[in-house]
Amino acid sequence: MDVQRDFCGGGALAVPEGDRIVPVVNGYLEQAERAGLAVYASRDWHPPETTHFRHGGGK
Repeated sequence: MDVQRDFCGGGALAVPEGDRIVPVVNGYLEQAERAGLAVYASRDWHPPETTHFRHGGGK
């Protein structure tokens, strides 16, 4: 899953009703914690010049 504030309402890349996934994800995190499972997180990163974005040649 790629949960980012930018995908929620008011974000730069907002998805309609994107906020609705947050309680579901939080529930999974709570279940994993109770089961003693590892939870991993990553950070999305792009170099200053990249084709990921329109100004760098992306779509």
